[in-house]
Amino acid sequence: MRKLSDYAVVGLFMLLLISLILVAIALPNFVLIWGISYIDFLDIVITSTEAYYFYAVAMVFILAPLFPIALAIELVLVKLCNQKIYEKINRPIETVASFFLILGYIYFIDDYIDELSISLKGGLVLALIYSMFFDLLEKGVIEDKFKEIEKRWRSRRRQKRRLLREKNKSD
Repeated sequence: MRKLSDYAVVGLFMLLLISLILVAIALPNFVLIWGISYIDFLDIVITSTEAYYFYAVAMVFILAPLFPIALAIELVLVKLCNQKIYEKINRPIETVASFFLILGYIYFIDDYIDELSISLKGGLVLALIYSMFFDLLEKGVIEDKFKEIEKRWRSRRRQKRRLLREKNKSD
């Protein structure tokens, strides 16, 4: 029979793991809103530190409504258009739709968080940044860059190992 302390340790570990994942995902959102709030032209006013955290965590959940709506748009386009037209209009329609969905979500967050005030210019800039980021993710550009960095790192690591082996053989 397992002890209660074993379950407590496993539960604590799972809680820490979930919080670490949430922080790792929310950190770029936190840094983005923090940096953009210092640009006076955009009129983003944040009156408390908690608003930064609430915004960062709320933006993590943007994927929940965004992906099903993107899937629905894709299904409608596939059914309504032939293959040639679909290939031409798919990317622009998805990009514009994601821009307006993100903009609406940002203003939903703005209404929900009392200490946060985002002007139209600030909302447009944030929506543009997020929609470009999601478009890059969808194209696989970011994934390709990470794979390229990983290949370079692995080749350097192999080269260091080979040099170390040669040095050990000569000694």
